[in-house]
Amino acid sequence: MSADELAKVLFVDDEVNILKALQRLFIDEDDLEILTACGGGEGLAVVRDNPDIALIVSDQRMPEMSGVEFLAASRDIVPAALRMILTGYADIDAAMDAINKGGAYRYISKPWVDEDLKAVVRDGVGKFRLLSENRRLQEEIQAKNEELARWNLDLEKMVQEQSMELQRKYDESRELNHKLRDSFRRTIKAVAALIELRDKKMRSHSENVARVAMAVGKRLEMEKRELEKLLVGAMLHDVGKIAIADANLDLPLVEMDEIGRQEYLGHPVLGQQAVAMIVSMRGAGRLIRHHHERFDGEGFPDRLAGEAIPLGARIIAVADFLDHRLREFEGDSGLDLSLDNLKEFSGSHFDPEIIPHVIAAAREFYAEALPHAEFVERELPPERLRRGMVLARDVVAASGLLLLRKGVKLDADNIETLRNYYEFDPGHRPIRVVFESF
Repeated sequence: MSADELAKVLFVDDEVNILKALQRLFIDEDDLEILTACGGGEGLAVVRDNPDIALIVSDQRMPEMSGVEFLAASRDIVPAALRMILTGYADIDAAMDAINKGGAYRYISKPWVDEDLKAVVRDGVGKFRLLSENRRLQEEIQAKNEELARWNLDLEKMVQEQSMELQRKYDESRELNHKLRDSFRRTIKAVAALIELRDKKMRSHSENVARVAMAVGKRLEMEKRELEKLLVGAMLHDVGKIAIADANLDLPLVEMDEIGRQEYLGHPVLGQQAVAMIVSMRGAGRLIRHHHERFDGEGFPDRLAGEAIPLGARIIAVADFLDHRLREFEGDSGLDLSLDNLKEFSGSHFDPEIIPHVIAAAREFYAEALPHAEFVERELPPERLRRGMVLARDVVAASGLLLLRKGVKLDADNIETLRNYYEFDPGHRPIRVVFESF
């Protein structure tokens, strides 16, 4: 057994013979290192030189220093060591003092029985080792706890720093995403404005259609991604008209030549192709392609019918028609009439489930977007003139000849006159009239 594994046991007595007897008694104990001291003074010196002493056994009756006094003094030097007192039956009170004042582990009666003394010493050494191991483990646990506390503190600090960094990056990402989305929408709006530059009468048309369509989409509780497609599709629904010749932009479909007609009928497909190069806009491209389909299947380009037409395209179709019709009037004068037209086309041109939502959204939007007009004023071709309508402006021939003056109430004769003139000069602009109702 190595020296580090030996347990030191100190015997203190004022009689040398007793100390020698104790050394002989424990000579065969291989795991013990026996130390002896003659008297309390020498014993304290030994204690100071051996701070790792496991057990101190002291006689009570000694001339210089009693056993109680010695054990009390040694306690201050090696508090971890276990202590025992050797005392006769007459010194029981001193033994109690040794336990109470000197911190003695127990007392041993004199004269002792060798085997009993050896057993008591082994028990004391075993308890010391157990207590020492327990203290070591406690210290180790304490050290680990302190280390863990430091780790936790460092980890908490690191987590806080990382959380702050993640939050900062998230805020930056969200701000960047917001800027990108805003830039994207501004770009879409700019493209729509460029399209409308070719036909100044249609200024703000795309934005009006988008506003009404988005309001309808929200009323129908469309998902956010579908609303994004609807916004882009509504803003760019006429992008394909770039291919239509300037001369055909103002003409009704029935007055176009075959080339112009094909250009017009193809503009939804061309519009889809124009945005298809951008992956994120392909969903909107489908809405652009199908915004001229009819609910009864008589539309173009694919003659889709009913719910086979994408919901967004069905919404854009109604909003597009309504904004075109309102441009025939001054201000908000034709709002009620135009909304009535929607009802007339319900089930044929448009989805009847959408019509009520469009009407509600349109009333709210156009009430603010259009200026108020006291009279219903509208542009009409001669074939749609009716008796009782009043001319809102002078009707002047291309030569400068005044045909009819502003304020004239139309009857059968002057309606016939206007129709004959327009048949002779079909390029003349529509006639503006005011009326109360059809």
